[in-house]
Amino acid sequence: MCSVSIAKAQKGDSKEKIKQLRVAFYTEELNLSVEEAQKFWPIFNKYSDQLETLERAMKEDHRRLKRSSELTTEMVEEHIKNYSEMEASVTLLKKEFHLESSKVLDAKRTFLLTELEKRFRKTLLRDFRGRQ
Repeated sequence: MCSVSIAKAQKGDSKEKIKQLRVAFYTEELNLSVEEAQKFWPIFNKYSDQLETLERAMKEDHRRLKRSSELTTEMVEEHIKNYSEMEASVTLLKKEFHLESSKVLDAKRTFLLTELEKRFRKTLLRDFRGRQ
């Protein structure tokens, strides 16, 4: 039980570390002023939390379907319907995020947001591989 707690703590620590690295990366790439950062990060954090919740629900729905020993047409159709609705929710969430962000950032930096997470993950992965 102790090792499980340590593993969870380490996972939590690494998640927090990644969050800190993301803040530094975005702040630098977007060249955020202190005032902009104070307005931007609550918007981003809300978006990120909502996106994580939706993505987790999508994955769980998919896992539940894969675990089912007897797939029926109705189950698959329901999954496709749910998945499509969740994808639409993700699209709407991204639209709302960009609209809210555009109240804080100029158009160029708002546009940059569309690629920033991919660049961050690529940089994170490259740095991780470099340490091994």
